[in-house]
Amino acid sequence: MSREHPLPSNPMSGRSPSPAKDDRPGFSRSGFAPIPHRHQDFAPPPPIPSGIPPSRDDELRRDSMSKREPMERWDPRDDYDRRPPWEDHDRKRRRSSSPPPHPSRRMRRSPSPPRHGLPDPADIDTLLSFKQFADWFRASHPQTARADEEEVRRAVESAEGLGKEKKGMAKRYERYRKEYTSRQLYALYLTHRESPWFVERYSPDQIYATQRRRVNRQGRVPTAEKYLDALKAGEYDSVNFDLEPGLSGDDLRLEIPPSERQVFVKTVPPSTSRKELEDLFGKVEGFQYLALTEPFMKKQFHRVAWAQFADGVDPQDVVNKLDGSKIDTFTFHMGVNASPVIGRTRITAPAANTLERLVIDGEKAHDLAYKLEEELIDEDTTYPGLREKGTTVVQNKIDQLLEDQGLVGDDLADDMKLKRAKLIADHWISYLRHGLSTCYYCVAPSAFQEELHRKCVSHKRPDSNADVEDGKEDDHEEDEEERHDRRQSKESERWEETLDKKLRPLLQQVDVQEYGGRDPEEETRKLAAPLIKQEEASKYRCKECNKLFRAPEFVVKHITVKHLDLVDVKTDELAMLNAFVLDPQRIQPTAQTPAAVNDRLPLPPQPQFNGGGGGNGGGMNMMQQQMMMMMQMQQAMMMGMGRQGQGLAQRMGGFAEPITPLPTVPPGAEDPRAKRGRVSYQDLDAPGGGGDGGLPY
Repeated sequence: MSREHPLPSNPMSGRSPSPAKDDRPGFSRSGFAPIPHRHQDFAPPPPIPSGIPPSRDDELRRDSMSKREPMERWDPRDDYDRRPPWEDHDRKRRRSSSPPPHPSRRMRRSPSPPRHGLPDPADIDTLLSFKQFADWFRASHPQTARADEEEVRRAVESAEGLGKEKKGMAKRYERYRKEYTSRQLYALYLTHRESPWFVERYSPDQIYATQRRRVNRQGRVPTAEKYLDALKAGEYDSVNFDLEPGLSGDDLRLEIPPSERQVFVKTVPPSTSRKELEDLFGKVEGFQYLALTEPFMKKQFHRVAWAQFADGVDPQDVVNKLDGSKIDTFTFHMGVNASPVIGRTRITAPAANTLERLVIDGEKAHDLAYKLEEELIDEDTTYPGLREKGTTVVQNKIDQLLEDQGLVGDDLADDMKLKRAKLIADHWISYLRHGLSTCYYCVAPSAFQEELHRKCVSHKRPDSNADVEDGKEDDHEEDEEERHDRRQSKESERWEETLDKKLRPLLQQVDVQEYGGRDPEEETRKLAAPLIKQEEASKYRCKECNKLFRAPEFVVKHITVKHLDLVDVKTDELAMLNAFVLDPQRIQPTAQTPAAVNDRLPLPPQPQFNGGGGGNGGGMNMMQQQMMMMMQMQQAMMMGMGRQGQGLAQRMGGFAEPITPLPTVPPGAEDPRAKRGRVSYQDLDAPGGGGDGGLPY
């Protein structure tokens, strides 16, 4: 029953097939609003045939649209006549006083700004409510909104009803939220892309890729070999991830004892790199490895670390020698690791204990183990890999246990099928957790056990019927039980969808745009556009070397091969962004995380008081800035209501939700007060009340 198969070599690269075109052409990437006529329902003008120069009217129209501040990326919303981007860069050279052969183009006026006064959601760094978005869309695209309402009406009247798929305004709002989250992720990328922890984790640069490979080998190879030896000895024959019946509250707390000969670093600032810390501990003979957690958002992206030393090294001597050391201006405090990791067992959704889901999880856990093991088995003289393939050892053990317990064959009873599926899934999940330092249900690949335990000490499955049975107290509560079952079913569906979405980038090629990233092929085309010149139909020239091609896609390919230095910087940035958004353990945007606008971080308002007097030096504090932003938004809304009439005014609810401006000091940046020299702090909330617990997760 051995089952091994090759997987995609680099699913994190972000290269993906073109997304399915499930909406009308001419709509934005997320599909929540039309691009060519963003603020009105007039159809876009037809494209000019190749080789015909634009008229003076076209030039003026284009010039009036390009008054805004230039952006780094070509935005398709600017391309009202749907020309390819390489035509835009040369249009100002081609002048003609003769009228175009298409009179209809001269009759159309250039797109005007919105007359309703409501701001475009794409230009706002905060999330609109459904009502706010719906009011904007109806005012901006009345014809499209009416068509959507008719679609919803027909769906309601049909036999199938609305079903699970959202339609009309609900569908557009869902896509708007998706694009908003993408802009939030881009804002996080812009904020942290220079931080050492971010670069070390996501940069495609060879030096960091090599470091990640080396760290994974340092952590996973010894742990996996120890696990495989124990597996062969029969120590994991009865492994089971079911939650023991009756456990709750304090019973779910778990303590993991500390490792011996280990030094605990209480605080690692985001400005300190792994290499700097490894160099610090490398001064002491016997240093083996450094385990380093991910940054904690609630702790200003600080981390904690463990330095492991070989037999014969007294960790107290290491502390005496290195405690108080400085890297840049930060003073490091450390101690002997003597405190256990205390955490609560995580619980899956009940659906995880059903036959159907166990079969799926068994297959995916196998695939994930196979994928993580790939970089541990090839030859490397510097950092040795596994002596044998762990997946083969685990599969052999599974085959042996299935044979011994009579679980082979297709004619098994349902209870035996469940037992077989559970045995297979649990052995792969066990190899991931105890051998490869990865929690399957959290989708948390770690290099070291210390890092994994800080995130998840244990993960178990409850009885699939436990919650339903608890609710069956009396017949008169049947309606309440049905509501409870529906809620539980929806929660289980969401849990499964979240788990599968996190696993997918690790196992296969994905559409990176579905995760908030950007398609590499599309972005490369935009980066190459300024280097392409169209001379006439089927003649496109590379501006760098003057070589001629029959189609623009050939020029793009030529540029990426022959002139890669002109686009590779942006390409590397794109790869780092996509690696970030595809990471199942990436930092997540919160409700307070502002969204990027036009690929830039939004800036807080800088109004000035008349006279410039007072203790604030003529500026505004954070609360005043927030109030000013709210007043400005309310004013825009009221102007829109006045122009649209009483009917729209009655529908408008205003921007009642608070608008949180971006802090003047980005998360993870150095506080100005730290110029006098930063020092580590002791976390009094940690176990031990200021001992060696460090930052709590």
